[in-house]
Amino acid sequence: MSSIDDDLSQVNPLRVLYPFMFTGIIEKMGSLIETRDESYGKSITVQCIPWDSPVKRGESIALSGCCLTVTEHQLKGDNLLITFDVIPETLKVTTLGEWAEGERINIERAVTVATPLGGHIVQGHVDYTTSVKSIKQSDGEHVISLSVPNGIEFKIVEKGCIALNGVSLTISSYAEDVFQVSLIPETLSMTNLGGLSVGNTINIETDVMTRSIASIVEKMIDSKQQV
Repeated sequence: MSSIDDDLSQVNPLRVLYPFMFTGIIEKMGSLIETRDESYGKSITVQCIPWDSPVKRGESIALSGCCLTVTEHQLKGDNLLITFDVIPETLKVTTLGEWAEGERINIERAVTVATPLGGHIVQGHVDYTTSVKSIKQSDGEHVISLSVPNGIEFKIVEKGCIALNGVSLTISSYAEDVFQVSLIPETLSMTNLGGLSVGNTINIETDVMTRSIASIVEKMIDSKQQV
């Protein structure tokens, strides 16, 4: 095999289709240390442990499921401080507008050509927010029940994928007004889902494949009704 073939064999084809893609596998936990009001919205600064490869200005990083662009970064002791600009639309449609200093944040950098796809395709585009209805321990499982937001009904399926606060999960059950996810201890300890309480609001991104199919079917139904 030639060196070109070797290089191509390492390319993640989904990385070409989705240039700013995440996998829903949280790399680090961070915390919000500063929020500043700006003319364009807000500027937020997050603190976390540095990666081995340096963060670059302009790169995409998902904070609890919301894709943002790095505007500044600096090392401060053993920690990395990363600053992002957040516009009003993002503050309105995600939980970012509710964040206060000390907020625990799930962090994932965008995939590279060599990143394993351990979760599912996550774009960092929050579709909905919803609230936690109940949290129960059942046979060693940590089961979280969440309200079904209006408009999401045909975009989620039982045993399908969903990203909650940026975490790739499987929908364990789905009824008319509630769906559930079951979390393992690793997810509870490595993400902010372990700190959720009843009534907390979280970010939702539906699976892009399911969402696309639902959109196509909806348009087909609408076109037939107009005939």
